[in-house]
Amino acid sequence: MEIFPLGQLRTVSGEVTPGNRVSRTLRIRNAAMAVAMDLKGKRVLDLGCAEGLHSLYMAESADEVVGVDHRESVVSIAGKSAEMLEKKNVTFLRGDIRNTNFLKELGRFDLVVAWGFLHRVSDPISALSLICSLSDCLSLEWRTPIVPFAKSISIAYHNPVAEKLDPMNIEESADSAVTGTDDENKIESSSGFWEPTIGAVRAIVRRNGFYDYKIFGYGDRFTSGSVTAFSKWGSHLYRLIARRDISHQIPVGRLHAMFFKKGKAVSVSKPSQAISKIPAWDLAMIEKCGIGKRI
Repeated sequence: MEIFPLGQLRTVSGEVTPGNRVSRTLRIRNAAMAVAMDLKGKRVLDLGCAEGLHSLYMAESADEVVGVDHRESVVSIAGKSAEMLEKKNVTFLRGDIRNTNFLKELGRFDLVVAWGFLHRVSDPISALSLICSLSDCLSLEWRTPIVPFAKSISIAYHNPVAEKLDPMNIEESADSAVTGTDDENKIESSSGFWEPTIGAVRAIVRRNGFYDYKIFGYGDRFTSGSVTAFSKWGSHLYRLIARRDISHQIPVGRLHAMFFKKGKAVSVSKPSQAISKIPAWDLAMIEKCGIGKRI
């Protein structure tokens, strides 16, 4: 059997889409959520779409999908993949979500998807407020501290994983301003900044009228908050006692949640079971998940 490297899309015809997707774009949890949402008749905005894999998944059922990323290189890859798959209802654009004029041009959406970047911005309050202005329903996935009572406490943990952070995420070289190839210069994009708890995110979006929410779970298995906190926090305390951790090294994990105004939620089937709905054209992911007949 051919071993196909996860990193590109292989279509049913055997063609391979361009680019070299890194593993984060093929994480099972995001793939599962992309196919779990009922998007029939919906207009969807995918912020931080990277190479467009999940935008393409959502385009299988949505009326229209718009993918946005600040990196020209990944936007180009996403567009070529959409062309090869003959997806006419998905568009990929390069843009910065803090550009209010750019956001106004995009218009309103039935759902805004923002996966994998909330913890990479230095001002999550402003970022979330801008996102809230685009839709009445948000699907968020971000890195968050695993602490007891995360739903009720409103804190954000700063994990200094890089020597230098660009607080406004605008630092670029003279060449990148001309060529648009800013991947290496977006320092913040490859590092962490504030990692808010679910309680902190709830507090921010409530100020924008989002009083309802659904928590789908932590990690690839969408584990519940209580189970995750018991496991992660217990291990953390044990390492503290054993002097293998220091006090500020709080355990973190990835969380999927949806926030919406009353009656505006998007229907979502159980994500851990929805993985079986991966589109037939993504044979690489089907093989990764062991779904159906292997090629």
